[in-house]
Amino acid sequence: MDASDIIWRLARLASLPFQERYVIGGKVDEYILDVELLENVDGLKYRVWRPENRYALDKRQIAALEDLFSYIETHAEEALTAKSREDGAALIRESDVWRTLRAKAATALASFGVSE
Repeated sequence: MDASDIIWRLARLASLPFQERYVIGGKVDEYILDVELLENVDGLKYRVWRPENRYALDKRQIAALEDLFSYIETHAEEALTAKSREDGAALIRESDVWRTLRAKAATALASFGVSE
């Protein structure tokens, strides 16, 4: 398992400045959808849960990732409820669900020794 890939995905979800630039204000050739951020992290669970990959992670990393995966599973629909681009920007910037997503991603990043 490549820890740099995990870190890269977590960093994008943990960073409001990244989301401001690429999700909220992204140009046509560099735009990222909010759903892509969640899917990129959520998709890691299938790799993390494989027995051959779990040995590469310590208990703290596994716990932080599983906490984030669980939160995404439970709250993704709420995080993606925007009906317009303006609503989406406000949701990402101001909602508790997005703040919590960023906080949980930052906690998982910290378990890999990376600070936001």
